[in-house]
Amino acid sequence: MPTEAVEVVFKFINDFNITLRITSSRKTKLGDYMPPHKNSKSHKISVNGNLPPDFFLVVFIHELAHLMVWHNFKRAASPHGKEWKAFYGELIRDFLNNKCFNEEMNELLYKFSFKPKATFASDHNLWKYLKKISQPESNNIYIGDLPEGAMFTIPSGRLFQKEAKIRTRYRCKCVKTKRWFLFHPLAEIYPLSVMENQLCLVS
Repeated sequence: MPTEAVEVVFKFINDFNITLRITSSRKTKLGDYMPPHKNSKSHKISVNGNLPPDFFLVVFIHELAHLMVWHNFKRAASPHGKEWKAFYGELIRDFLNNKCFNEEMNELLYKFSFKPKATFASDHNLWKYLKKISQPESNNIYIGDLPEGAMFTIPSGRLFQKEAKIRTRYRCKCVKTKRWFLFHPLAEIYPLSVMENQLCLVS
């Protein structure tokens, strides 16, 4: 995690008797929280160890908010309900005040802190930034970045044409089957060049 955050995190670990476990990469989750039980009196937080420092810290804060909800409400509050959102937002702003993040992350997290969601992908700009620092060697392109009418392919190789946005997702036509599909704005795709687009439109 960022060195500026170590002292603050260490205080939480001491004050709440937290066992912090740094795990190998997990495809299904970035971190998790487990409350104390009859065989263990410590709170357990795990975070994937392959995350870059800023990403690691914001995941830790996410799980720390779960701990605060359990500490105050036990099972009376839902996992990502209003209580969790309030704690998560407040914790983010506390870490921001302690200058634990870089300037770009500060701006993105400050906005996110007032309407936090269970998934970072709910904030498109924040998720793009987190993906960028996680995979600096890749040039991620998202369907939301393409103009309407543009052609693109997905990892399976299927070819689509982007159409208008319907509420929160983009309506796209599969060129081969003529069927319509809905894509999340942050779906990673492979856009075609201008020349390839023109060839597809006339073929």
